[in-house]
Amino acid sequence: APSDLKINYINEKKLKNYCKKLITIDDNYNRKFASDIIINYSPVISKKIYKRKCLNKTRLFLGEKFNFISKEKYLKNPNISESQKKKLNILIYFGTNDRSNLIDKIKKKMVNNEIINKVYSFNKKKIVPHRTFLKKIEQSDLLLISSGVTLQEGLQMKKMIFATFFSKNQKNFYKYYKKKRLINDLGSFENFIKFGIKKINLTLNQNKSKIK
Repeated sequence: APSDLKINYINEKKLKNYCKKLITIDDNYNRKFASDIIINYSPVISKKIYKRKCLNKTRLFLGEKFNFISKEKYLKNPNISESQKKKLNILIYFGTNDRSNLIDKIKKKMVNNEIINKVYSFNKKKIVPHRTFLKKIEQSDLLLISSGVTLQEGLQMKKMIFATFFSKNQKNFYKYYKKKRLINDLGSFENFIKFGIKKINLTLNQNKSKIK
């Protein structure tokens, strides 16, 4: 039962009548839980946050090691070496709400045809298989995204990320990975895209090497 699907404590109590174990994947921790198991893969989560919000017998699986996102076998690195690549593929996605104005503002800054090859833009994540969405991430050189689940997917694929946040849990992810210098603030993308193509590709290679 993903916690962002408008499921609440009462819904969970009803669901428990139809299953042996109820598992909730949570990233908001802003309500009570009737689940037998709660999974929260946030790197900044702690058990005290769930105090008085779940049953005494509820098992908590918290932290990065319980991150269920992984790079699938069909996602393979391109054969072209980064040093030979002349242009960039960029993916833009800021979550399920309408961010048309922000996306249009960013696109206006991407006018250098000598640097940019393709831009994959998903506003509100139009109906597209998630496998296809992941493939577009893998095909992209850098991501302009909100710091939610897509950020986790991008880091798994060692992508350079320029991120922002729109909610409390996204802010927590943003602050954590920004402090570790694994992501960049979205506001710095405008200066980055002005670099020459050689410097950009060098930076992309350096970024890959620092993501474990």
